[in-house]
Amino acid sequence: MMLVSLSILTACKDSWEERGMVSGEGLTLSLMDRINADANLSLFSAFLTKTGYAEVINSSKNYTIWAPTNAALQNLDASIVNDSLKLKSFVANHISNLTYATSVPADTAQRILMLNGKYIPFTKTTFDDATISTANQYAKNGILHVISAAVPVRLSIWEYLNSTTSGLNQKNYLLSLNKTGQDTTLATVIGYDPATGKPILKPGTGLVTTNRFLTSVQNVSNEQKQYTFFLLTDAAYSAEQAKLNKYYYTTSLDVDSTTANLTSWNLVKDLAVSGAYSLNALPSQLISVNNVKIPIDKNAIVASYKASNGWVYVMNSMNFAVSEKIPPITVEGENVSSFSAGGASGNIFYPIRSDYNGVSYKSLEVYRLSISGFTANYRLRNIPSATYKVYWRSIAGTTGDPQAVTFNQKVTFYSSNILTDLGYKPVSVASTDPIANALAYSERYLGDCVVSKYGNVTMSLIAAASTSVNVNTLLLDYVKLVPVIQ
Repeated sequence: MMLVSLSILTACKDSWEERGMVSGEGLTLSLMDRINADANLSLFSAFLTKTGYAEVINSSKNYTIWAPTNAALQNLDASIVNDSLKLKSFVANHISNLTYATSVPADTAQRILMLNGKYIPFTKTTFDDATISTANQYAKNGILHVISAAVPVRLSIWEYLNSTTSGLNQKNYLLSLNKTGQDTTLATVIGYDPATGKPILKPGTGLVTTNRFLTSVQNVSNEQKQYTFFLLTDAAYSAEQAKLNKYYYTTSLDVDSTTANLTSWNLVKDLAVSGAYSLNALPSQLISVNNVKIPIDKNAIVASYKASNGWVYVMNSMNFAVSEKIPPITVEGENVSSFSAGGASGNIFYPIRSDYNGVSYKSLEVYRLSISGFTANYRLRNIPSATYKVYWRSIAGTTGDPQAVTFNQKVTFYSSNILTDLGYKPVSVASTDPIANALAYSERYLGDCVVSKYGNVTMSLIAAASTSVNVNTLLLDYVKLVPVIQ
């Protein structure tokens, strides 16, 4: 028992000493007392008083302060010192709620929320790019760390984009995606409609601005997460647009405003990724949220900015592969939009089988239906204008499949500007012969379809003009449209 008691007392003493509280001084001094007692922090102390934060950190709440030395502050930009709002944000950039000691591993960084809403990376030895010269000075309401450099208030990626004069074409397009609307939960209620009982909102209140890029691609205005954003110079932006224009023609073989907008959207949606990649960590390729490969040539970086929530790289070239931007389109057989006639539900199946390689797949099968030319329709949305090589995979005669003989079916495409009938083609029957079986499970080329204008297309799978069983079957794993990139 004596040994146990001794070990507990020793552990408590070690913990007390680690906290710099051997004399109990930390229990009586506030954070402001700690700062005022250090002559090397007199400039930061003056800034705390000037901005009102001296009173804040004298409260009973717990804070952590990373205080820059006088040497670190002596060359602070006069535009910050002489601007009350900028100075207040700067000081708040060094203060956080709660207590954070340097107990994390040296190679581990945690991002700390500061009083100005920014997040700063903190490790055992550093605070952002500043070195911690004196750590873990405990006070009765928090912890004080002394740092070797002032930490600037960095713009978020979105704030940087709004303020930059680089990449104006990309910037202007992204800002054109802003939309202002009234948020009913924030608007002022001035009455209620007697007929409906719905609230009547005061005009001009509760207005919020949203942006399609932030909501649909990456919210690079979010301070809580980190991103890497690529801003193309005007020349680089125009070069990438020129490669894509032809795939977004909507009215004629010309670049009208609709084509320009579509092209711009399909360019910018692949220019931001999750995660902050510094220059040293930046790989030669990243993958966008749309699964597009982003090629990165470090020699093409003409400027960079370390934002509060990641990195911005200004690029004078970003040579996207058009095949990445205009990928093949796969239409799964089971994803039918509509059928040509009702009353056929008992004859429509979606079997799950295994292919020649043992990989499971789901397909559409319409069998023993006494309707001639029965049709399954598929709605293909936002199809780029291009020539497509069309393939299908359709396998009959697998285990459990009643369709054990060859039959014919066809694929057609229809929209306001195209009508393509690829004609009836036979569907191969699986065999016990390995070579024949492999052929039966492979894709079959059906022909070409030219989509002259970007938009929606209806694809139809049509059965033979017969009511005979084993003749008017429909069977489809998928159809694949492979664009011809020129």
